[in-house]
Amino acid sequence: MILTHLPVPHDISAVFGSNATAGVSPNPNGSSAQQLVYLFGNYQPVGHLAVDFACPVGTPIVAAAPGTVVWAGPGQNMPKHIADKYGYLSGAAGADSGNITIIDHGDGSATAYSHQSEVEVLTGQWVNGGQQIGLSGKTGRITGPHLHFEYMTLPINYGSPYYSRSDPMKQFGSASIIPTGSTTSEEEDMATPEEIWSYRTKVRGSDEQAIDVLVYANQFASEANDQATAANHAAHRAEAKAEAAINAVAGLLSIQVPHPFEEGKTYALVDYIRYGNAFAGQAADASKAVMASSDPKALAEAVAQAAGAVNAQTLIDQVKVTLEVKEN
Repeated sequence: MILTHLPVPHDISAVFGSNATAGVSPNPNGSSAQQLVYLFGNYQPVGHLAVDFACPVGTPIVAAAPGTVVWAGPGQNMPKHIADKYGYLSGAAGADSGNITIIDHGDGSATAYSHQSEVEVLTGQWVNGGQQIGLSGKTGRITGPHLHFEYMTLPINYGSPYYSRSDPMKQFGSASIIPTGSTTSEEEDMATPEEIWSYRTKVRGSDEQAIDVLVYANQFASEANDQATAANHAAHRAEAKAEAAINAVAGLLSIQVPHPFEEGKTYALVDYIRYGNAFAGQAADASKAVMASSDPKALAEAVAQAAGAVNAQTLIDQVKVTLEVKEN
């Protein structure tokens, strides 16, 4: 696996293979190797099996490449079959690692991140390269806060000097390193079905198959959650538009306009609409009365009523037109 993301944006404080403790006499005031032997004994005979990054407690840690989290938690709680598979001590001896996350990249390689103050992923979870997985710390057997970063090839060869570990910095392509904190698009971060299937076809044994099921479940749950979130946002937008339309109509209907017959008096537009309906009916009735009148006095009264109704309706229509022009 070509690693793409530096796990933390800090300088290396211990390179791979440094401070070999074989044959070194303990001395609290001697060299770095002597001080380490004084504190911890001959614990790395052939040298440091990882790269250490000096960083303060609480520094965000990101995955160096995509894969499945096969363990995330205290080293002493790591199940024996996981410890055996990835070259760790199980039980109380595993406490040396402190809080540790191991990511299997599905191609015969894995990375590990030790001494975390906080673990932010779950065992069985799929993570993308550059995704935050925890915070650096000083848990486990350690002299100061730092990130202990390991790269290993599988299966572990317990007869090799480095237990199948190698320098993780040599696994970064010269043009592939993305600094911690860089962002990629949602499409780049999303594991494709082909990538998941590729990983699935490489796992072996019941434990790995169980992890693979978790990978699938996590992936599909994430997609379902994204779809539900999008639907929820769409519903909120529709609700907001409907509320805005209701408020606009309510505001329009409440506008005050002059009364057509009583000077200085106003009515809400909604009442004018009611008046308009009434006046339209009155105008029709008055027109019928004009056509039916033969007596001059009755004819004059009918004409006056019809004129009043028509004028009132004309005024209301003018108010409507004015409001529509302002609204548009």
